[in-house]
Amino acid sequence: TSGSISEEVSQPLLKNNISLVHNGTIQNLKGESDSYALLAILSERIEKGEDIVSIIKDIIINFEGAFFIIFSYQDKLYAFKDKHGIRPGIIGKSQDGSIVLVSENNAFKNLKIKYVNDIGPGEIIIIDKDNIVSYKSKFNIGPCIFEYIYLAHPNSVIYGKKVKNFRKDLAIASIDLLPRDINIDAVCCIPNSARVYAQKIASCLNKPYIEPMVKNKRSFIMPDKISREEYLKQKFTFMQSELINKDILLIDDSIVRGSTSKFIIQTIKKFSQGKIYFLSCSPKVVNINRYGININSKKELVSYQKTHSEIEAYLGCDKLIYQSIENLYKCSGFENLEISIFK
Repeated sequence: TSGSISEEVSQPLLKNNISLVHNGTIQNLKGESDSYALLAILSERIEKGEDIVSIIKDIIINFEGAFFIIFSYQDKLYAFKDKHGIRPGIIGKSQDGSIVLVSENNAFKNLKIKYVNDIGPGEIIIIDKDNIVSYKSKFNIGPCIFEYIYLAHPNSVIYGKKVKNFRKDLAIASIDLLPRDINIDAVCCIPNSARVYAQKIASCLNKPYIEPMVKNKRSFIMPDKISREEYLKQKFTFMQSELINKDILLIDDSIVRGSTSKFIIQTIKKFSQGKIYFLSCSPKVVNINRYGININSKKELVSYQKTHSEIEAYLGCDKLIYQSIENLYKCSGFENLEISIFK
């Protein structure tokens, strides 16, 4: 999620019989890999004979950022989260009694693994062949709302909140944001993560839901702008007849760099004279993200130094509608949220 891309820093990482995996970004660990820097600190302090739980508590208190970390050492498995519990992390149990640690409980599907509970903010879990021990904290949950908006699988449940239900609730809340004077013939989405939103909005508006694009590949992980734009040409297959001369409400979960949105809008306009109204189910992304999402510079963002009208012109849509931050809180049910990319 940060640093260089190389075989040396690919997870799981291994040093002095410690094997470690990490989801998130640790801000005050610099270098080629924050994960490897963390592993080096763990290894050095364990070699000195320090108590492992004390080391982990020190990391939770003093390290800034988002992290769900699992590491093994001497026949024990350790797991812990940052003090806000920003990234998801779940404990499950298989039919033979084995303990399973994952980011999302959707991984349990078809494997006959039973959900036990979420790992809480600042919580430490220690597992050996006989026991599971938990050291809980008094920190408050502050989950990353982008997990619910986009990153998590729709069938996952994070901190008791079903991701699919959140997206449906957010879709319903989005309807009040649509201008009353627009005409919509059909609703479609940028697949695949916006599908839940689009299907719910189409149902609420009593409009046809159509899916004229088939997603072949994912461009989010491409390392630079040129690579992403080239990749977009291979990413989607379009079925032109579905869209000819229809006024479309096009829905996406969010707009970050805008490359995918612009490409799709331009492609649709090549074979249709209808209007394109574009709804982002998240608020405007205006900041870099320090918590494990690959946004490193504000200059990458489509919103950078652009007015709302200029973003509309860049994307090529007839109307652009953004979600409100108030709706994020209302639909999530959490008092605390990690929403720094929107503020």
